[in-house]
Amino acid sequence: MGFFNILSKIFNAGKKNNTVSSSIEEQKNAKEKGDAFENYVISKFDRNFFRLKDMRSDKGIKGFYPESNNYPDLVRVIQTIVFSVRG
Repeated sequence: MGFFNILSKIFNAGKKNNTVSSSIEEQKNAKEKGDAFENYVISKFDRNFFRLKDMRSDKGIKGFYPESNNYPDLVRVIQTIVFSVRG
């Protein structure tokens, strides 16, 4: 095997790893952006009137995903306010 073939394999292998690293970085950035958005949405609801009933994150392994990924990521519920007035 020639010197340039060896260099080519080394640099191509590095590019492949960089591509995998880039993909992992992109997924990490997308997750961070999604989490930040969910936190923003949650913060916009007044705790006196809404409660957080459920909060999910999508999970999966190599093409296998739970059915719960189809459910909403956030579920907020309007709280019932009971009060009385005396006159």
